Amino acid sequence: PVLPMALLQGGQVSTGTPTKMNLESIRKKLLDQNATIVLQAVANLREGIEIVHTSQYATFLQSILPIFVQTLTRSTKPNNDTESIEYKIRRVTLEILHRLPCNDTLRPHASTILSVSMDVLKNDYEENALIAIKITFDLHKTYRPMLQEHVQPFLDFVQSIYRQLPTSLQRNFLLQTKPQQSHLPAQLGPLSAGEIKKPAPPVIPTPVLQGEYGISSVTNIYGSINTKESITQHNQPTSIPMALRSISSFRVLTECPLCLMLLFQLYAKHINGNISFFIPLMMDSLALRPPSVQSIPNYQPSNLQQKKLYIQRCRELVAAQVKTLSFLTYLLRSNAEQMKRYEDRIAGNVVSLLNICAPDATGTRKELLVSTRQIFLTDFRKGFYKHIDTMLDERIIVGQHAIIGAANTGGGSSQSNQNIMDDVRSLSYSTLADLIHHMRAMLNTKQNSRIIYTFTKVAHDHTLPLNTQTTAIRLLLNLVDHIFHSKDTDEKVGRDFLFRILLALVDKFETLVHHTIPLLQRADDAENGGIECSTSDENVNFSSGGVKSSCVTTYISFEDNVNKLQTMKDEDDANVPKSTPRPCQPDNLLGNTNNTRDSLRNIKDMIKPMIGGFKTVLWCMHNYPTRMNQKNDSSSLSAGKDQNIDTMELLNEKMTYVEREHVGKYVIWCLQCIQIFGCKVHITNQASNVLLDTKSIDSKNKHTDPRKVEYTEVLESFAASLTVLSTKNFRRVIRPQIPELFNALLHDEEVIAFPNYLLLSNKSISFEFCDVLMVFLLERMDYLSLNPSFVGNISQSQIKPGSGHDTNIFRRKASVVLSLFQSLFHSTSIHPENEAVLRNHLQTVVATCLRSAFFLGGNDSPRNYFLLLRLLFRTITNGKFEQCYKEIAALLPTILNGLFRIHGATDDTAIRGSIEELCLTIPARLSSLLPHLSLLMRLIIPALQSQNGDLTTLGLRTLEFWVDNLHPDFLYPVLSQNSSILSNLMLSLSKHLQPAPYPYGLIAVRLLGKLGGKNRRFLREPMNLQLSDENTWNFASLNLQCRWEGVPAKTGTHGHLDVFTIPLDRSVVAAVDVMRRVAEAPTLMAKQRPREDLSNGHENCASAFRLIYKDDFVEKSERMRVLECPTTCKAVSATKAELVDLTANSIIVMKKTKHQQCKAAFSLFRTIIASLMESSTVDYNSPLCCEVSSSPRRKLDIVTEQKSTDDIDKPEKADANSRPMRDQALASNVLKQIVEGLMIATLTDFANEALVLLKGLSSHLLLIITSHSDHIKRVDASGNIVDGHEPFNGTMPDTSMSNGKLQPLGPLGTFRLTGPLENGIDPFIFNEALAHNACSKHVKIQNRSIEIIRHLAATVLNLEREALSGAPRPTSLLTVGNAYFENLLSALCQVCFSKSWNHRCGPYRAIMALCESLGVNWSKSYVIEIFHCGMFCLKNSPREISC
Repeated sequence: PVLPMALLQGGQVSTGTPTKMNLESIRKKLLDQNATIVLQAVANLREGIEIVHTSQYATFLQSILPIFVQTLTRSTKPNNDTESIEYKIRRVTLEILHRLPCNDTLRPHASTILSVSMDVLKNDYEENALIAIKITFDLHKTYRPMLQEHVQPFLDFVQSIYRQLPTSLQRNFLLQTKPQQSHLPAQLGPLSAGEIKKPAPPVIPTPVLQGEYGISSVTNIYGSINTKESITQHNQPTSIPMALRSISSFRVLTECPLCLMLLFQLYAKHINGNISFFIPLMMDSLALRPPSVQSIPNYQPSNLQQKKLYIQRCRELVAAQVKTLSFLTYLLRSNAEQMKRYEDRIAGNVVSLLNICAPDATGTRKELLVSTRQIFLTDFRKGFYKHIDTMLDERIIVGQHAIIGAANTGGGSSQSNQNIMDDVRSLSYSTLADLIHHMRAMLNTKQNSRIIYTFTKVAHDHTLPLNTQTTAIRLLLNLVDHIFHSKDTDEKVGRDFLFRILLALVDKFETLVHHTIPLLQRADDAENGGIECSTSDENVNFSSGGVKSSCVTTYISFEDNVNKLQTMKDEDDANVPKSTPRPCQPDNLLGNTNNTRDSLRNIKDMIKPMIGGFKTVLWCMHNYPTRMNQKNDSSSLSAGKDQNIDTMELLNEKMTYVEREHVGKYVIWCLQCIQIFGCKVHITNQASNVLLDTKSIDSKNKHTDPRKVEYTEVLESFAASLTVLSTKNFRRVIRPQIPELFNALLHDEEVIAFPNYLLLSNKSISFEFCDVLMVFLLERMDYLSLNPSFVGNISQSQIKPGSGHDTNIFRRKASVVLSLFQSLFHSTSIHPENEAVLRNHLQTVVATCLRSAFFLGGNDSPRNYFLLLRLLFRTITNGKFEQCYKEIAALLPTILNGLFRIHGATDDTAIRGSIEELCLTIPARLSSLLPHLSLLMRLIIPALQSQNGDLTTLGLRTLEFWVDNLHPDFLYPVLSQNSSILSNLMLSLSKHLQPAPYPYGLIAVRLLGKLGGKNRRFLREPMNLQLSDENTWNFASLNLQCRWEGVPAKTGTHGHLDVFTIPLDRSVVAAVDVMRRVAEAPTLMAKQRPREDLSNGHENCASAFRLIYKDDFVEKSERMRVLECPTTCKAVSATKAELVDLTANSIIVMKKTKHQQCKAAFSLFRTIIASLMESSTVDYNSPLCCEVSSSPRRKLDIVTEQKSTDDIDKPEKADANSRPMRDQALASNVLKQIVEGLMIATLTDFANEALVLLKGLSSHLLLIITSHSDHIKRVDASGNIVDGHEPFNGTMPDTSMSNGKLQPLGPLGTFRLTGPLENGIDPFIFNEALAHNACSKHVKIQNRSIEIIRHLAATVLNLEREALSGAPRPTSLLTVGNAYFENLLSALCQVCFSKSWNHRCGPYRAIMALCESLGVNWSKSYVIEIFHCGMFCLKNSPREISC
């Protein structure tokens, strides 16, 4: 307001907030005879109305309120001149009364004020009457018990308005105006615009059209005025409309229905006496229409002010009628009998109001639509049935302006106006959907076609909210049943309708996958970082084909039908504005919503009915030909047997190729849409206000997770939607989509619910899906291999770390294949008919598993293939499928012999246990197993000795089954056929003879009892017993020197130390075992969760970590660290209990313990080597201080005192059991074990130190042999020296050919040590250790052995180069070194001959490395031996490995 805030205090204007008002001065000004002074006083009082919120409120009412009453009733009179001072005084006074707070202070004056407002309401003009009716509403609402006497006068006044409404209509449309004054009287000062005139609502222009009054003319008048531009262009003087009496005002009438509703709620006794008068009057008012512009007297088409006033009055009339309709809607339920006769008139008036409602009057149209929806909830909706064709016109129900605005964004309208229009369109389509839902059974063909066209557009209109699109989809699905049962004789029409609905659903799924769901996930990720998704459309992983670059919504009409069927179209469709839809933008794809989480929920609410409805549509389409044929050709079906068969074959097609193609697309898009149900949902923990992820819920709560329950239900509904197809069509639809299903399972394991439902559904569908799935899985059985190189469709060059083809992907593929096989096998127990599918592919599955298991060999685990065989065997055994038993019986020799070969060739305990379980559970009758009982006995012994409780139980029960069903005279010869079998079997059973609570003792006793005493016969058989040799104590001992804290040291050999003596060989064995256990133990680490997942103040809580294996796959994005935690008892006791992380503490203690154990074992190895090599570099200050002593007190020398030359050539006949020979053998064995321990140490933290020690030891032994070449003699197989008087010159005699005949191979690498090397440690023992470690199952140990071999070869070659360059080196260094490598080659060939086939890879790689390092000339000398070794490896390998 531009009037200054003047608070009258001594007649002066104060700019501050007064604490007290001079009421006496105000009274004098209000009672002044000068109207200008009164207006100024009233205006100032209105500006200082804050006094009503102070303690002066009661005094103010007592002093000022009587003057206001006098002013409104006697001092001033109603005036139609809105520019007059008298009119303004009345208006400002009413505004002050309206702003008075309705509290207990005003209660004594409420009746007086209400009487004054009623007087103004009846006699004054429009603006003042509007304020008066608001005062009346507020007073009745607050002081209802005491104002009952004023109710009936108000009701009478409203009745009088409705009675005079026809006369008021004519008076309103006289369009009387008067010129507007350019200035106000000087003594009043400037007034605000609100005090002069309330401006009309803005008008949005549309093109001007000509025509009579009606749909076109009303719309044209509403949209043809642009006030500012038109007036400026024509230079016309500004005029204002003449004021209207309250009884003739449409705006006053608009406020009356709301007051009536309030009064009827507060004073129910007035309803019966007045409702009978109001209903006819209101119904008559709804029938009134604005007169045409041609019928208005003195109307000038060039007068834009008249046009503007005409539009304004039309808007006011429609608004009043809409309010009246809302009141009548309120009366429908309680006064249905009295309003029953107006049913048709209500429907006609509503349609007419929708027709003439201004396009930009969005508030009025929304209220009209809400009232219409309320009518549709009652029986009065029947009156609209005859108007359905008019309601289907989008120009009527939505408004032409809204249609144009939806088609053209950016046409000058703001975003807020566009959102309002979209809301109106949404409400309009929802209202129309309510009507169609109630009358869908009475629709004809044309109406069905138009409805499908309209609501298919709505379902694909991205400018509408998601719930409106869902409503459109629900409506289309509600029409399906009516279309299926329609009485239309033309089959093509109904089938075309069903196909159009199916096509709309499929395209909607595609739109959701390509655009809406990825956008929602990125928006949700931007809000809370919950869903990890790409920032670009190209990287959205929702479909194999990626995301389309274009984003244009497709509107479906029946003319676009793929079948090009001729359907009927309403003639009005030609006039419907057809415009291209707005391009999909990221901001409008979600519809009109600001909450991404609500949008995700709305999409889920949309997908559920789409899936359920698709099943209905598919069933109706699938059975539509049958229904039509039964309806029209029932006589022909029963004409004859041959004709019936031909007809049924024709009906079996039921679906065209195009229809099946779209059903296949539905499977693809829906499968990807459903993944939204499995995305992360953030749940707020009220205790700690921490965002948690439902995917991190423990597996124990899996069945109680609402998200997973909902996800599973939707997947099962999706699978159920395909079960309505015939078996032929189902196979054609589902077979091409199996790869998509497999990819979905790789993305989310919970999708397994989809194939599970299909496999466990009805028999026919289960059989077809089982057959299709089996063929698919057989083609991808190579995924069961953990080695990516065995996967056929991905080349080895494509497999890079982090590229998506790493080990975790292949493990996931193997897991999915096994899960699908498990579901497939399980279906045979539910539907025995599926045995036929299993039987047809049984031999293929078994043969592929065995062949793949042999092909993988020792480097890769065939565990997955054995798991598949176990699932297969258990399925056949539990189902007792006779046909499968027969198939397996033919494969028994192949299966058992193949598995037994793998069992004997592998050292993997898990694989051996799996093979034992497979052989003992193979599905075969006992009569078929009798020829193989001896082989099974060899497998049941390790099963009884196993540490796996299930395998032990299986072995005991299988043996008991054989004892119960086989005659002793037949069984015992099988047991005693091999003495070792009987002895080992009885010893294994005897180990289980333990008292309770041992679980297997009772079964073992029962078995021995059933044998009838035959078990005692094994005591006569020889047994392999290990005897302890006490004489080993005399060889060498290990002296441990310990110092005890706090205890006085005993006097010993070292004074202050206590010495413990341990046998050397046993201590070395224990150290090697410790080193092996540490190397093979899993490395545990603490995996820390994100900090936001930790509770406040408990960052080190044990729940924040979990143990993981180092070799497990861990995502790179996750941080892993080991926390520094207190590890000592003192530190733990000083820490609060809630802050002690037991998990991290255990990890650290375990890591330190392993390191200490490795250090102790390595120190022992180093000390023993130093003692054996006569080294004085023993570190007695190391944590483990030990001393190696010989008994009797002599050192183990590799090189002892020199003997005479004559004694060298004399062979010594030493007894093999003599003490020197035994000590030499034991010392060599100790050195061999130490080398093995050092090789294992290369897998631990001491890898570098162990490798350096190994290389030094090997070089030392090589130099010893080279420097004593004269004392190395070649011997043959009988021990005789070959050319004993000549030193070894490095070349072998050629004995392979003599006189053209093949001769036995000469000795290779067999030498006798003489002279100073005779009584020391055998230096060639290192070669045996290298060859033994080359056969290790650890590839790293094999590589270390090869590295040492290359080091030895490089050492010899370097020495040879130095000798050739003139360096002073003995000539023996160049030739005798070959003896060492010949012995090494002999050791490698020997392990190739003696080890199993899966352990020969390492030794043969070592032979290749030896040949490459020493060159071609050296290799040619031993080509026959190397070739012989290679041929033996090939011939001795299992024959299945070549397959």
